[in-house]
Parts: sequence; structure tokens; C-alpha cells
Amino acid sequence: MLHQFITEHRAEIVNRSVEKGGGLSAADVIDHGLFLDQLSDELRTGRTTPTSTRVCFHDRLPLLGLTVSPAIWQDHFDIREAITALAAEMNALMTVDEAYRLDRYIDDAIVHAMAAQRADQ
Repeated sequence: MLHQFITEHRAEIVNRSVEKGGGLSAADVIDHGLFLDQLSDELRTGRTTPTSTRVCFHDRLPLLGLTVSPAIWQDHFDIREAITALAAEMNALMTVDEAYRLDRYIDDAIVHAMAAQRADQ
């Protein structure tokens, strides 16, 4: 199960995503770890993050007047890539549903980060 894989390999996933991010700060490392904890919990419980923004796909965001900061996009992409690359290297199984939920959770996180960034402006 993907949630067990993420929990068991949390440190390696964080390390890989930090390496891809060009050496993030200690706060970023903590944020990545907390994000993985939340993701693992989401996958374990099957609970979905309540949001009305889930229907917003990246290609439609500019139509809504929203843009994805390269830093926001890259951080989340690095985490997704670290999970999937490590899983592939270790021949860990991932169901279609788990892959879908992983992508959906990361997409939701990007939208929420964008909304927070916009609110700060």
C-alpha cells in the first residue's frame, strides 16, 4: 500500500525532493515531511481534502486569473517525482486508485498554496 511505502521511506523521499529543490532550508524540509505525513494519512483513510477548487486543473487556472508560482509547482512536482521514482526503483506496487489519489492530493496542495500566496499579496 502506498501510504505504508511513504511512511516507511519518508526520510528518503524528503531527501530526494530536497536534493531536486537545490538544497532547501530546514523549514522546507520540515514542510516536506509534514506534507508527506498528511498525504500518507489521506491515502490510509481514503478521506479526501474538502475543497471546491478540485475541479481547477492547471491548464485552466490562467482562465481564472490564477498562475502557479514556479516554486510552488516545482516543490510539489519534486515530491511526486521522489515518491514515484523510489517506488519504481524498489518495485513497490501502486494501484491505479493510489496513483490517482496521489495526483489529486498534490494538485489540491498546489491550488491551496496558490490561494494562500494570492491572499498574502
